[in-house]
Amino acid sequence: MEDLFDLDLVLEYPAAGVELSGEIQAPEISVASFPGVEVDDESSMGSCVVCMVVFEVGSMAKQMPSCPHVYHEECIRKWLQRDNSCPLCRCRILEKQ
Repeated sequence: MEDLFDLDLVLEYPAAGVELSGEIQAPEISVASFPGVEVDDESSMGSCVVCMVVFEVGSMAKQMPSCPHVYHEECIRKWLQRDNSCPLCRCRILEKQ
């Protein structure tokens, strides 16, 4: 399945008919500082909505600081390079002051 989905390619181009909002990006936010969440039950965590891969039991995920949603660390890092919001609920990530 991973061979069929190129995350870099998907994040590089906006969906057809979607305009980029011009919102500020969030590369200065350190994803490493986001709370880590251990995946203890595959059914309760589901999948990372960025890459659509199911979280593996025993692996670590990163929780957004502004909402309860979790993602693979690399996935959310790449996402935040283009948009400073949660991919699922669009809650904005506050910039460092």
